[in-house]
Amino acid sequence: MKNVDMKYLLSCAVEIVTVNGRPFSCLNDSGMRKLLQPYLDALPQSEKQAINQKTVVSHIREKADKFTEELKKKFAKRLIPLKIDCACRKGRSFLGVTTQLMSMETINGMNYKAIEEI
Repeated sequence: MKNVDMKYLLSCAVEIVTVNGRPFSCLNDSGMRKLLQPYLDALPQSEKQAINQKTVVSHIREKADKFTEELKKKFAKRLIPLKIDCACRKGRSFLGVTTQLMSMETINGMNYKAIEEI
């Protein structure tokens, strides 16, 4: 069995709402609480924190802000190509933005993609 720590539990909660597309509110459901509680109880007191809708939203915002700042530094004062797409699926509308950055020092390009529900 994998060694479970707070970082791993939080990454699993983030995956549920980002990759798997579940609503943030599912993190407050009684069944989810029952699944998480034994793992939280096994953690040392110093590592414990709540995993719920509020803390996961906050964690995602912090990661997004950090990523945004990194992108701002990489793209500062550069001309970059943008590709903007719109899509609808199951009554939900999405806006996608893709950009690329080529560095003169390397041959490899870096692609950045962002998808936002609108």
